[in-house]
Amino acid sequence: MLLGLAVFLGDLLKPSAPIPRPAVRAFLFVAASVVVFALTIDRLGLLPAVILCGTISALADPGTKLHEAVLLATALAGGIWLVFVQLLGMPIMAVMGV
Repeated sequence: MLLGLAVFLGDLLKPSAPIPRPAVRAFLFVAASVVVFALTIDRLGLLPAVILCGTISALADPGTKLHEAVLLATALAGGIWLVFVQLLGMPIMAVMGV
């Protein structure tokens, strides 16, 4: 306990680098993608929900272009469909109504 207190006090006395600004954009886009997935998985099916979720979360990086995000999300959706629906046999609708 004393060793922990000594390390803590020692770090308080040392000059440190400034605390970086939190990545608010990334947090908002990833949180929004989780909400969108939760709202669309039952209404639209697995593939559209994953494509929307993947696209929104990929846009958390300001350098990502929309067409890159959609392409990445589509590939992700295909992989998820292959693993969960085809290989594991989970009863998830790929696209609602189809």
